[in-house]
Amino acid sequence: MATLYMKPDNGISGDMVAGLLFALGASEETITSVMESLSFHNHGIAVKKVEKRHGENVVMATDYTSLVHEENSEEHEHPYDNDHPYNHEHSHNHRHSHEHEHRTLQEVRDIIRQADMTETARERAYKIYDIIGAAEGKAHGLPVDEVHFHEVGEKDSIMDILAVAAALDDLGIDVIRYTSPGEGSGTVMCRHGELPIPVPAVQNILDAYRIEIHSNGLMGEFITPTGAAILAAFGTEVEETELLEQFGAGKSHESGADMSYFYGSGKREYDGLSVLGGFIR
Repeated sequence: MATLYMKPDNGISGDMVAGLLFALGASEETITSVMESLSFHNHGIAVKKVEKRHGENVVMATDYTSLVHEENSEEHEHPYDNDHPYNHEHSHNHRHSHEHEHRTLQEVRDIIRQADMTETARERAYKIYDIIGAAEGKAHGLPVDEVHFHEVGEKDSIMDILAVAAALDDLGIDVIRYTSPGEGSGTVMCRHGELPIPVPAVQNILDAYRIEIHSNGLMGEFITPTGAAILAAFGTEVEETELLEQFGAGKSHESGADMSYFYGSGKREYDGLSVLGGFIR
């Protein structure tokens, strides 16, 4: 089994992790097969290489998007989207109906149970949602089974988490080691009103799993509930020296070359590189 090393200085979200895993060689055919087994209609995934630039710094990253096209929908922007940093749980290039979906944890687990994926991947998807459910329950003062997911219960967010779970399994990754995630400051607007950053669900995960974050000096939300839950479910926080040592000794997952650092793309631009970097050892 393999270890995934990640450096989430620029935040972490479900689609950023998925993009990184595709960059590392996860099978698009395998993840597409998982998505095709779902009961949703008019959905799919998009994986593409993108150039991310900040000043003179330029990197090639892999962008992952879960696509859901609803009938009688119109394209519109969500000012905040809880699973893509700086926004709440869906990307601005999706199409959504204005009638948002609310699902309980059991309803989400039923969808995951019906997906055509390995039992290992399925258990990983369950684990991510269980962590989010506990955090949301604490934030709202409700038992987990009474929590109604809003953004993280929508189809594209479920697909993001399934993509991550299936891609981890496809690559044979059983452990994630990561350096301190970077978070912004300020407030974010969501359906419950204006919330401080980190939002309560994220803060609850950080506290419960003792994830130490640092300020990136920027305004906005950079760590999402799904991103935090992935770290909590499978990760161990390490010093940057360990990551650098492993990278120096590492070999490319695909080619055996000395250079083995890859990037998953974030969905928005800001004063920095909107990427999640990592490698496999």
